[in-house]
Amino acid sequence: MGMFPDYVMIETTSLCNASCIMCPHPETSKEKPQGNMRDDLFRKIIDECSRFNNVKKILLYLFNEPLMDKNIAERIDYAKTKNPMALINIVSNGNLLNEEMTQKILRSKLDYIEFSVHGIKKDTYERIMRKLDFSKTMNSICRFIDEAKKCGKHPGYINIKILGVPGVLEKEEILLAERFWKSKGVLVSYFLAPISRSGNVRWMNRTIKNRINGCGSIWRDEMIHIIYNGDVVLCCMDWRREVTLGNLNNSSIYDIWNGDKKRETELMISGKSESPDGFICKRCEESL
Repeated sequence: MGMFPDYVMIETTSLCNASCIMCPHPETSKEKPQGNMRDDLFRKIIDECSRFNNVKKILLYLFNEPLMDKNIAERIDYAKTKNPMALINIVSNGNLLNEEMTQKILRSKLDYIEFSVHGIKKDTYERIMRKLDFSKTMNSICRFIDEAKKCGKHPGYINIKILGVPGVLEKEEILLAERFWKSKGVLVSYFLAPISRSGNVRWMNRTIKNRINGCGSIWRDEMIHIIYNGDVVLCCMDWRREVTLGNLNNSSIYDIWNGDKKRETELMISGKSESPDGFICKRCEESL
């Protein structure tokens, strides 16, 4: 008997309404085909998860903005109904939370939501999260918080994520942002600087390693990453889809997770077999 991933990450659409400076999406979305996941493929993935009792979390996002999927609330409900013991969550920029979407998400079976809000000042925010209007986003998220309280959502239901960008968003403003969001009664987590996502953010300094001996990611051996067309990519750093382990239109999560391609890749990541010079993990900050 093989293994099944504890965490299942699913990109139900590849689209995003932002163009953040520390994100590969503005470039990769022009280089790679884009689209929305078919309903039958989504149900197939979720149904397979329901046959295994170990799935701890289903994350309905990856290289995208999940609220770009107009059916995201229905997909949340399907995932939770089929997998009642798994936590269901999304990470969003919050910009698309109009009144209708707010109520759809709050009425859904979502366990918790995280909002990426990089900056508490208009100029900072709009320099980082390009294409998004600061006032619209703040109003949308603050309204969502108020409505969530009315619904009796638990304190951990909403988490604000802040990522510092040296030269734009420094620690002083991060602390201001932290105080603001905590005053709203929500959780806050922040990091002082971004990473290059294995060299996929061109303007950042790249890590180049001649040899690797493992991966330091917290979900190293536990998470599968599925993009909108059913491809299973190596991890959340693989924005350019350099290592595809299989496709769920013609295979299963179980077979891909226990398949030859994954085993061969694992040997290269661990340093037990040679990896090519251009191997993605040799450019990754998380590799050992």
